[in-house]
Amino acid sequence: MTVANITRHVRFANETGISGAEAPDVEIPTSPDQTISASTEEEVTVAIQAVDLQLLCLVCDQAVPVQVLETRFAILDTANGGPSTITHTGDLEQEIFEGDLVRIEGTVGGNGVYLVSIVDLALGVTTISLVDGQTIPAVGEGAVGTVCRVASLQQTGYSYAITSTTLGTGAIVLAGNLTDKFAAGDYLIIANTAGNNGLWLIMSVTVLLGVTTIIVSDPNIAVPAGALPATEGAVGTIFRASPAIMLAANSPFLWSIDSGIQNPFISTDRDALLDDGNPPVYNVDRGKIVAIMVDNTDNAVAANFDARIATNSNIF
Repeated sequence: MTVANITRHVRFANETGISGAEAPDVEIPTSPDQTISASTEEEVTVAIQAVDLQLLCLVCDQAVPVQVLETRFAILDTANGGPSTITHTGDLEQEIFEGDLVRIEGTVGGNGVYLVSIVDLALGVTTISLVDGQTIPAVGEGAVGTVCRVASLQQTGYSYAITSTTLGTGAIVLAGNLTDKFAAGDYLIIANTAGNNGLWLIMSVTVLLGVTTIIVSDPNIAVPAGALPATEGAVGTIFRASPAIMLAANSPFLWSIDSGIQNPFISTDRDALLDDGNPPVYNVDRGKIVAIMVDNTDNAVAANFDARIATNSNIF
């Protein structure tokens, strides 16, 4: 398989206590290397700070999605009402924020990836409320397990205005030809609607007479079927998003402006800009990375996964 090496260099000029100049290597990487069984998702255990993901290289000999998870926290309770909620004994207000994706694991019927609306602490218990379109299945209500932040969320591209929606089919209608922006298998986030906000899986994208129709499904169900939860005809906005890093076979991945892949440490607040017009850094010191989930379920043969994560470099 392809071997990806990262070497960081620093040059010391003449400084107090240093004579002459030299360029020593300062690479201190974490290098997880694991064979992922065929037709399964497996965890590659890592122990790094979230900030270390700013310098990251991943490679696999199969095309796989890779999801990066922060610390897992025990779920006290879940509720699938309006809104669906996840509770935890303890304070998670500095761990999980509005606009984050969280992953629920280890429950009966409630596992999945969900978009967060509000995080609130009261009497020592944190309540994570999901956005109004994200619902924990009724069969999963009350389920215990773990919840963690998905550190690999990327939000890319511009937002587009929804003209109308059809609940039964999961159809989102938008003006113009957007077939070069969205495709089947992509994910998108719906925002600013009444009842349909959330992360959705795209099933199909078609255009007719200058109008684009995108059919979406709940990404947390085993057999996708086009549907939206509420508010027929609701208007709002959509933009591309992904909960995972999509690896092509034998193609090393690094955050790159040329690839159009946005580092997840750039703010998810799309309206907030610094004085120089650039987006702000988004809480880069938050959390610890505990797992890289490599999803090889679509491949009938084992996948060889490797990574290089520099743990001594901060890039701003």
